[in-house]
Amino acid sequence: FELGLDPDTSELKPGAAGQVAYWSVTDAPAAYARLLELGARKHVAVSEVGGGIQVGSVLDPDGNVFGIIHNPARLSS
Repeated sequence: FELGLDPDTSELKPGAAGQVAYWSVTDAPAAYARLLELGARKHVAVSEVGGGIQVGSVLDPDGNVFGIIHNPARLSS
């Protein structure tokens, strides 16, 4: 379990639509590309948010936001 804040909220909506659950991955760009291959739509491209942490998100076929996160510190613990 980890709680983090993404400092760039420009692509998010306030309220319930602004919540994103992030799934931990070992390679954020590769996971993002794979999700797109599987039919997801682009939402927010993968970017670094500090400390080597990378986040990105896609939209599933129903329009739900699905986030991915790579936290190198988390993987080494």
